[in-house]
Amino acid sequence: MTKERRAVFFTGSSVVWGAELSLLTLAANSDVRVHLVTSNPPLANAWRASVGPSVEVVKARSGRLSRMLGFVGSAARAAWNRETVIVFDFYLLPLFALLRPIFTLRGGRIVVDVHDAVRTNPRRRPYFFLMRVCDLAICISEYIADQVDAVEKAVIYRPVESAQAGVEPPGTGIVGIVGQISPDKGTEFAVRAAAAAGVSHVVLRGLATEANQPYLEEVLRTAEHELGAKFTFEGRVPREQTMSAIDVLALTNADEPFGRVAAEAQLAGVVVVGPNEGGIAEIVQDGITGYAYPSGDLAAFAQALTRAANAPQSVRDRARAFANHAFDPVLQSRSYMRSALGI
Repeated sequence: MTKERRAVFFTGSSVVWGAELSLLTLAANSDVRVHLVTSNPPLANAWRASVGPSVEVVKARSGRLSRMLGFVGSAARAAWNRETVIVFDFYLLPLFALLRPIFTLRGGRIVVDVHDAVRTNPRRRPYFFLMRVCDLAICISEYIADQVDAVEKAVIYRPVESAQAGVEPPGTGIVGIVGQISPDKGTEFAVRAAAAAGVSHVVLRGLATEANQPYLEEVLRTAEHELGAKFTFEGRVPREQTMSAIDVLALTNADEPFGRVAAEAQLAGVVVVGPNEGGIAEIVQDGITGYAYPSGDLAAFAQALTRAANAPQSVRDRARAFANHAFDPVLQSRSYMRSALGI
């Protein structure tokens, strides 16, 4: 594909979590020119390291209304220059709704990347409503696409690169709980299920936001009471270590938009246990590419963890084959860009 076409990503996200890692993978594997406009200096630095120098850093502002002010000039230029804009942070959508007439007049294109759910967060409804000003919504899963109305949609799974290719799990039944530590992610529920399953050891890897520090303390108290010496908290670890030395990944969020960490586990040969709802249900087929349980059912979750600890090699092999196909970095990135550019 020619490099003459350009896609401009806009994001006001202040963190570098799974969505931002996906953004970097999309851009690094693109076969069109890409540019980033962001208020996040660490993300800009990561972009320069993995994608290239085409990045603009705008002033970070607090508050959702104020954060848009820093993007006005760049967004207006993109509209006037007939760019294809990918709004990777839907909290910026009010700005692009105001600029919609210019995009229409000049022949530009507005695409929104939808990687958050609205069903359990009604405060996001106004932003989901504004998606109708876009030319396309690229949804991270069928689960998310079902929540988006009044706009053309495309479902494209994230490209995921294996950080631990060739490293086999230890085979000792160790359960990992990996990712952001929060009530939404159900971290404590996973700890209690692992304790009920009588697993050999549980490793918790991740961080909690400042607001969720009391919840982290609650999780650690539960782990101390339920698991004692069979529990280790490692905090946030380097990406290449997220799946190291564990056999089973325990997931609990039934409202998960996609489940990047599940894809990473499958690529690493780690057996995934997750709820039979949300985006995770599109990745984990019970007994085929992992093990599923009815969301919120502690006993069923514990039973699924026991099954996963004794999973045959065929489950790991099928999961890895599925992930290699469904989340291929080059194929998914280029499919994404073609959809975004409308070609």
